[in-house]
Amino acid sequence: MRVPLLFIPGMMCDRRLFGPQIAHLDDVAEMVVANIGRHRSIEEIASALLVEVPFDRFSICGLSMGGIVAMEMIRQSPQRIMSAALLDTTPLADAAGRDAVRDRQVAEARKGGLQRVFVEEMLPFYLGSLNEKDESLRRSLEEMAMDLGVDVFENQSVALRDRRNSEDALRSYRGRVLVLCGEEDALCPIDRHRMIVGACNFSELVTLPGIGHISTLEAPDLVNAQLRRWLSTTAQTERDCK
Repeated sequence: MRVPLLFIPGMMCDRRLFGPQIAHLDDVAEMVVANIGRHRSIEEIASALLVEVPFDRFSICGLSMGGIVAMEMIRQSPQRIMSAALLDTTPLADAAGRDAVRDRQVAEARKGGLQRVFVEEMLPFYLGSLNEKDESLRRSLEEMAMDLGVDVFENQSVALRDRRNSEDALRSYRGRVLVLCGEEDALCPIDRHRMIVGACNFSELVTLPGIGHISTLEAPDLVNAQLRRWLSTTAQTERDCK
């Protein structure tokens, strides 16, 4: 069977974040990509996606903010989620003091400074040592952010600022969870992923040496292989349950 799969991008990213996966997993997954730029809370984003997704039961793969949304979807409707892949993300609420940083960034973006905020304050934390000098990849990330624009930046900043801890949602979830991260992820370090594994009933942790926060584009072949294995396990589990 082809597993129904919802990809959920990270902050200021769109379907291009999962381009290598969409191109190479079509034989094992029926894929759609979420729009997470329209609402101002993680709860609202998750609720809207649960209404809009064209599948009764499906798997989810979220990176960074997308993983945070995925965990909220598990909280709201665990019975609909076959399995989850949580990439370069965190189960924690926003860190103390981050609210002031986010509010300042939104104010600057509203005054025409979105590009500066993204290029100088966000992008330097995205890539690991194997890709930090890849100008093509850096341009692609900047283009996604600029294409999405100020309104999406504000909505997502507010949603991340006000999010809650997700560990309790994971503790009651019975599906299999792939937890994957770059070993050099500066935004969501490995210890956050160990927290996710510790909260889940059925999970595994995969780490990628030399890779940072954008694993799907930094190491597409490695990520594709892990997602293919996870999807195959999901399909077999679904067959066994019928």
